[in-house]
Amino acid sequence: MPCLFQKLICSGPTNYLHQDLCDVALTTGTMDQGFHPRGIKTSSAVCVLPLDHPLKDANIIDLKLLKGDRVLSLSDNEEMTMRIKAHLANCKASDDLVTETNSSLTICALVAAGNGIAIVNPYVAHIFAGQPRIKELAPAINIPMQMALPAHTAPSLLTNYFIEIMLAHLERP
Repeated sequence: MPCLFQKLICSGPTNYLHQDLCDVALTTGTMDQGFHPRGIKTSSAVCVLPLDHPLKDANIIDLKLLKGDRVLSLSDNEEMTMRIKAHLANCKASDDLVTETNSSLTICALVAAGNGIAIVNPYVAHIFAGQPRIKELAPAINIPMQMALPAHTAPSLLTNYFIEIMLAHLERP
């Protein structure tokens, strides 16, 4: 039997909600039709760098400074990748955008191992605090986080309690 919390929350595709495989979906992408997404927070994307990167001491990474860097990214059909590519093109920054994986966790691990740099959502980057360096970006790339519940069932008391705790945690500075 799966762990209760494995069913409670899922990150990513909302088809898990359609199949009753999770109770809450969190995503930084677009929600499928049939859901009424609730925007819960917008943060700025961050740049993750290997510990020994030449820009390691910069407080804010200007996208123009990434010229010549190997930038790891999610797949080309990801909404965040499209936004990052548009920003890099506008800043005439790195043209060496490499699609490596479908997971931001994997991207951060690859950066920590010295395989390039990346622009990722801050929610995933902070899991790796202290491994790759996490830096603010200029100009900012906004990353909205949305939440959805199944449309065909009411949330359980446990789901409501989880949402309450999660939202309180996200409101902290």
